[in-house]
Amino acid sequence: MAVFHASKLRPIVVLTTSLDERCTACVARNEAMLRAQQALGDQFEFVQLIYDGWNPEVKAEQFPFAHIHYQGSSIVTLGADLDDNLLTVIPAEFARRKAVID
Repeated sequence: MAVFHASKLRPIVVLTTSLDERCTACVARNEAMLRAQQALGDQFEFVQLIYDGWNPEVKAEQFPFAHIHYQGSSIVTLGADLDDNLLTVIPAEFARRKAVID
């Protein structure tokens, strides 16, 4: 609910991830998202939803993942297959979807 209300003020990037080192995709995405937050923090809010434990049966192509929320809705899904190009993907995907919404 907090993301819903806050996204009416600014776009929010929500990363669903784990801090468990066994999830190597999570570790890489967490680091990439931190770099994106440092570079894009003036344009977007960043939130992490953290799973306490890692389930190795979760398919790597499904986890971690991120969504961009805007005006109370999730408008972009960024899948687990992204590499470290979040600095360009986040603003580009947001602008593309925002143009459709506006």
